[in-house]
Amino acid sequence: MFMNVGLISERGIMNRFVQKLIAGAAAVAIAVTGLLGGAPVAKAVESTQPTEGTITITNSSDANYAHTFAGWRLATLKGVKVADSGNSIEFTIDTTDAYVADIETVMGQMTSKTVDGKPIKATYEADNNYNSSAHGGANPMGFLIDKVFKNADKTTTVEDSADGWMNSSSALREFATLLAKKSLSTDSANDYNATFKSGDAPGKSVENSCKQGFWFLVDTTVKPGDDDANKDTIESQSIPMLLATRLVNPTGQNIPDYAGATASLGTVTLKANEPSISKEITKVNDVNADSKIRTDARIGDTITYTLTTTIPNYTGYNDGSRVLRLIDTAAHGLKDVTVTKVMVGNTELTADADANTDNNGYVLTKLEKQTDPLDGCSEKDATVTTVDLGHYVNSNGSIASGATVTVTLTAVVDSDAVIAGVGNPNTVELVYSRTPSGEEHGVPGPTVRVYTYDFSIHKTNMAGNEALPGAQFAIARVNANNSETFMKVGTNEMWSDATNDDLTGGKPTVGGAAAFTTKADGNISMKGLPAGTYHVYEIKAPDGYTSIGLPDFTFTIGSTIDDGTKAAIVTYTKATNTDDRIAFDNTTASQANVKNAKNLTELPMTGDLGIKVFVTVGVLLMAAGAAFALSARMRS
Repeated sequence: MFMNVGLISERGIMNRFVQKLIAGAAAVAIAVTGLLGGAPVAKAVESTQPTEGTITITNSSDANYAHTFAGWRLATLKGVKVADSGNSIEFTIDTTDAYVADIETVMGQMTSKTVDGKPIKATYEADNNYNSSAHGGANPMGFLIDKVFKNADKTTTVEDSADGWMNSSSALREFATLLAKKSLSTDSANDYNATFKSGDAPGKSVENSCKQGFWFLVDTTVKPGDDDANKDTIESQSIPMLLATRLVNPTGQNIPDYAGATASLGTVTLKANEPSISKEITKVNDVNADSKIRTDARIGDTITYTLTTTIPNYTGYNDGSRVLRLIDTAAHGLKDVTVTKVMVGNTELTADADANTDNNGYVLTKLEKQTDPLDGCSEKDATVTTVDLGHYVNSNGSIASGATVTVTLTAVVDSDAVIAGVGNPNTVELVYSRTPSGEEHGVPGPTVRVYTYDFSIHKTNMAGNEALPGAQFAIARVNANNSETFMKVGTNEMWSDATNDDLTGGKPTVGGAAAFTTKADGNISMKGLPAGTYHVYEIKAPDGYTSIGLPDFTFTIGSTIDDGTKAAIVTYTKATNTDDRIAFDNTTASQANVKNAKNLTELPMTGDLGIKVFVTVGVLLMAAGAAFALSARMRS
């Protein structure tokens, strides 16, 4: 992972204002703290306000490709003044209206600290300096910067210590982590959004021009050389960053040097050799997954995930101060989460509930029905699984840093799965100690997603004005070789392949386990299917309707994923030779309308169906003729 290693402080003022702006934080690229009480404020010069800024991002010492960041301007600086000394500024904080609601929501979710003995949001709502129409409306960023983003002792600033950047506000890190999980609005036309880049070689920098203010940056880098068929963004590859810009002097104005007063603001150096964590989808049931970052699956399928990280450099750490946890969060549609293997290098670790008897043991904790922090999932039914390697890394002091840690776990796609939409996400976080004192630091990993879709049948008469209950259908998935595998649905809408016991001569039987029957409204709902090609057979006509020439049809569920929203765009396409009794409302409708005839005169006599009916009737006539001839011979 990466972090900021070198920003400086500037002065500010109180009352919706910031007294001191500190840049230099481990977790989110800056920490902001208050000025020590009683410190004098330099006389300032009022002048034309700067509207432009810059953010300079320097690549790490071992990265050979540029990092790309999506940016949201959470707040701007208003009433900027430059002190006579020319090395400090005064300003007010103004939260961007578009993000007030999102920031306030995150404030309500923060639990790392309280303010004045109350939850952060409650204190903010009671503070008229920051949440009152008398002061220009809600200003949550002003409150957070002045009251919350401080070191634990509330007195020392980050730059007062050589290792200050290691001791940045845990509240700041929590805020950035929670905000990164939200789907923030984008409106580049109003200067609320921009894209930022680092240099494309070790130690190389890029100065990014932007509007002045506080920017929230999230890494959206795609690793070069990824030959995945569905190559996609590696979400949150580096730590989310909250960053104040350097100010740019307005063109043509003879004013104090804004740029000089803020020369070290808006600069960040990505730090190398920080542990990161990856998450990949490796299998669907027993078949290797086509994509590492997203896959389609049926309800009832088992998904295998692989988490990979490395042992951090614990040189100089005292035994007991080393922390290493992998935290997996599965959305509410993914159930029965099971850790199947934990490896460090070539050593397989074992679950050890006591965490103090087996030096090759780990502690496993699984919490179900947790608040789901993932986008698109409002249900409070997530599963949080923690693999704690603390005992292992503290009992094996000589273990080499950089050793590979691999955790394999599975989850079942449940009937609660989100259909289409943003899919069923699964995230991971690495928590480790980055100081000898055991200070914990969280590193987010990528989000991977499982998508599933639905399909339905509506059965009617030939006129299409009467729903028909009691018709039975079977459905088979069609593979690339055009071979078919019939499917069935069991308990809790779980799909599985039909077995020989479910079939007769390889075909579904009427009333059998692989048969689906239309209800009183003429409908069958088939929920939780992956994209692909399917063959649907009607195997029993409704009462009063002919069984000759029962319809069958092939259709394909197709999907593409929107790179921005992660939402699935789904299409349904029937085969070109499908007869007129089958129709889809449109390409995006999941319902197939299937008609039944009462007698032969209602059946179409052209195309494939006509041939089938002709052959069927011919066979029946031949059988009837043979029976008549046999009867005549017997009479003679």
